[in-house]
Amino acid sequence: MSQTSKIKLMVSTVMLAGLATQAFAGPTPTFKVDTTIFEGAGAHNFSANFLSGSASSILDVDPVAKTINGHGYTIFGQFSNSAGPLFGFQTGLGNGYNLWGEYSYTTSYSNGPFGGPQSNYTITSLSFTLWGEKLNGSDSTFVSADNSGSAAASDLTATVVHSADTIELGVGTLANGVAAINNNLGTSFNSNLNFSLTNPAGTGFFYDPKPFYQLAFSSFTNTSNGFVVNPANGRVAINSASGGADFAQVPEPAVLALVALGLVAAGLRTRKSKQE
Repeated sequence: MSQTSKIKLMVSTVMLAGLATQAFAGPTPTFKVDTTIFEGAGAHNFSANFLSGSASSILDVDPVAKTINGHGYTIFGQFSNSAGPLFGFQTGLGNGYNLWGEYSYTTSYSNGPFGGPQSNYTITSLSFTLWGEKLNGSDSTFVSADNSGSAAASDLTATVVHSADTIELGVGTLANGVAAINNNLGTSFNSNLNFSLTNPAGTGFFYDPKPFYQLAFSSFTNTSNGFVVNPANGRVAINSASGGADFAQVPEPAVLALVALGLVAAGLRTRKSKQE
């Protein structure tokens, strides 16, 4: 390859990288919340870009199929924006209403000692529902993960008993994701979700932008102390997980097309350069 061709290829690669960065990266998008659906005349209205919480999960480990099936819930306790955490008096969360997500998922083995330290997994399925309720003294009950009994008994934990005031706000399904167990038996769980609001409750609560973001990104980790294994029933209970979620727009088709054209152009330049 000539020196001129190398320079052309380098320039085209840098330009393509810049285009891809603009398309898929940038500041965390902001969304706006109106809590009228839960708080009525005392509603809060605010902007945020992140929703954090704590999770409880039961994991069913299958060493033959090398899969892990999990279910559980996340109680969201705080919104944040670019300036930092937003407190209850600013958002009403935990005071006038609750927010939580319920989920189930499956992971398949990737590498490392299955079920042990330094093992990695691909998330193959994930469904998620976002719920909310007005706090009025007759509220939903959260049953934390407990694997000390039989497998059937464990299925009744890491679950939520809904109140009559529970309202569905949105749903998510897996786009892609990965999970891991580290040397100290701490776990990490990172998923990208196709997300949609449930009308009209969801679009009333997350009222801006319209249409709302179609992607949700979540990341959760837990302490080593929170990873409790019961060999008798093959279940793992996790009650020390924390993390959160934010949102993003699906890139415009026109932007994706430009990225694709850039890749094609770079490939053509490479082939042409090899011939020089």
